[in-house]
Amino acid sequence: MMMSRCFTLKNRGHNSCAFATVVNRFVVFLGLILSSTTVTAESVPVAVNMPVTLIEEVKVNDTETEFSFLIEGADGLKTEAVTPLDGATFQLIDPTGAVVLESGDAEVSFVSGEDIQPGSNLPGGIFSTEEVASPQSGVWKIKLIYTEAPVDTVIVTTLFVRSKWQVGVALDRDNYLVGEEIAPGMLVLNNGSPVTGLSPTITVTKEGAAPDSALGKDDGVDPDGLANDGVYTRSYTFNAAGTYIIQANTDIPTVNGTISRSVSRTVTVKAPPVNVSTVVSQLVYGNGGCIEGINEIATLTVNTSGEYVVQGQLVASNGNTLNQQARFTLSSGTSNVTLFYDVDDILESLAVDGPYQLPYLNVLSLSDEGIVLAGKGTQLGETDAISLADLCSEDIVIGEAVISPVIQNNMISALEFSVPVSVTLQGSYQMSFKVVSATGQDIDLVAFSRFLSQGQNDVTFTVGSDQFQTSDGPYQLISALVVRGGISAQKAFVGSSDTLLRWQFVPTKQGDLDADGDVDAADRAILVPFRNQQALSPGDRRDLDNDGKITIRDILLLQRLN
Repeated sequence: MMMSRCFTLKNRGHNSCAFATVVNRFVVFLGLILSSTTVTAESVPVAVNMPVTLIEEVKVNDTETEFSFLIEGADGLKTEAVTPLDGATFQLIDPTGAVVLESGDAEVSFVSGEDIQPGSNLPGGIFSTEEVASPQSGVWKIKLIYTEAPVDTVIVTTLFVRSKWQVGVALDRDNYLVGEEIAPGMLVLNNGSPVTGLSPTITVTKEGAAPDSALGKDDGVDPDGLANDGVYTRSYTFNAAGTYIIQANTDIPTVNGTISRSVSRTVTVKAPPVNVSTVVSQLVYGNGGCIEGINEIATLTVNTSGEYVVQGQLVASNGNTLNQQARFTLSSGTSNVTLFYDVDDILESLAVDGPYQLPYLNVLSLSDEGIVLAGKGTQLGETDAISLADLCSEDIVIGEAVISPVIQNNMISALEFSVPVSVTLQGSYQMSFKVVSATGQDIDLVAFSRFLSQGQNDVTFTVGSDQFQTSDGPYQLISALVVRGGISAQKAFVGSSDTLLRWQFVPTKQGDLDADGDVDAADRAILVPFRNQQALSPGDRRDLDNDGKITIRDILLLQRLN
């Protein structure tokens, strides 16, 4: 059994509340929680890698108290027993009945109530044990023997079981809204690595209702996110407000036999402050009948006035998504809110014809408590059918360039730049682009005129290898400008090449590594540090003999070219 602890294990800075007051007040305090948290005369399965607290009542004239608890697949066991009775002795007993540790052993320490709080005359004290390594699986016991108890009281024992077999409930938060669908999971690890091939049972129980159990799957199929990651998942929808317990149980086969693991988590479900009543989409038309964007219009029933953020999403048939959100001040009652998806965002993010799916609408509350989910709608239908060709567009749109090397005799003779340029009117356009190195050094400024047809055009041009003799890439195409009459378009960054180096380009003159027009000692000084390195592919102008490696032979050949 687990409960909130008001003290910590020995050597972890404890200040036990069991001895914070006189015994009678201690009994009254713990008596208030015994009715709901005490488990007696049974073997308690102990959660691992976290403190677990057990409580047993002591009646007047009792002389012995025993705790039973179940351990499976453990690597270590520590115990602590708060015993407010004078003259007590302690025993830790393994599943065979053998006493593993007892009072007087070097591994068992005792701190009296007087030592914990001098001058208080607190009876009894705290027994603490060192870790028992590799404790045997089975039912263990802690036995405390004492003289007749003078009053009704309790004994509190804290256990810490360390194990490489770790489990947890995988949830993103502890507070949800009625109507939310969740994917509770059981995480199972062995020394931090996923444990696969299990069949955990995940049970969701609302207070006062029957439990809902299902097997957790780790197959990567919805709602499971990733196959074989050790998180076994099921789906569940909260249909009513209240407190829910999510319990996960599994058996794990090991070389030492099967061990069981169990873990639970409590969540709170509330009625939403905002209900999403209806959501519809609407195409927004501009001049000339083209489509400027899509409105997503939601009708909300607001139960609590305040500041809210509404979030929506469009999903295209290719899996691409477009998110949108806006902030609203909403009063109690019915409110209509609109999210607008702009034509440029649709073109860039979705890039295929519609209709587009409307998977969800989230309403977030902004308050002093922070940002919390206030309402949610799911599976909201889809937009009207829409063609990208019907979307309004700018007179000139410059796309992202593709930069490709032109190979000649196993070296790069030029870079070819291909830039998609879309126009609404065909005609002759003036264009300019700048090419720069990885460090921003100017490589070339390219300017020319091209006839462009209505729609998308692939504008291509090349820059020769002589421009790339002194600077390394990746080379970037920037500062694009396309002009026709009174219309123009600019784009700061158009594209980038792969990581190419100056040495891969066809030399203007063989052996001229510094591109100063001659071959001299300066070129030899450049070449020498690269000796015994592999040549680049495709081609490397430092590899003068083309044997795939830069060697002394290349240095001697360069000297003959001088």
